[in-house]
Amino acid sequence: MQATPRRKIRSKKIDELELRYQEPIIDLLRHLYYDQGLTQLQIAERLDVPAGTIATWMIGLGINQRAYAARAAQQLEERRSA
Repeated sequence: MQATPRRKIRSKKIDELELRYQEPIIDLLRHLYYDQGLTQLQIAERLDVPAGTIATWMIGLGINQRAYAARAAQQLEERRSA
């Protein structure tokens, strides 16, 4: 499943994770989310970042979220905008 990045996302944490796992963050997130079936919270715990960060990265990278995760992320965005 190939997603087109929506915006460029870079941070020191992403650089650290890419160095540690030796793959681009988009591939790492896809592997953990789709191939291993982990939730965003489980990915966050594994990568030692807040769950909201994982959601933000996935949205920013254009990674399609499972239906319930997409609804939760949209609700979070709506609360932040209010």
